[in-house]
Amino acid sequence: MITDLMMPGGNGRALASRLRAAHPMVQVLFISGYYGESFDLSEFPGARFLQKPFGLDELHHVVAEMLAELTAK
Repeated sequence: MITDLMMPGGNGRALASRLRAAHPMVQVLFISGYYGESFDLSEFPGARFLQKPFGLDELHHVVAEMLAELTAK
């Protein structure tokens, strides 16, 4: 799952929590354009974070790493 941390009418953490409750093995990639804020993602083991703006190469690299970790389990 790829979700922004801040969204109109909700947030990515709540969305990820609901999805992981139903599907505990789901991988989560959080993205955000908010600079200077620290995001504690410890409640989401294995989750990754990308700061906007990012390029397709960076996105591809992170998603490929996450998929590799998932298939290695």
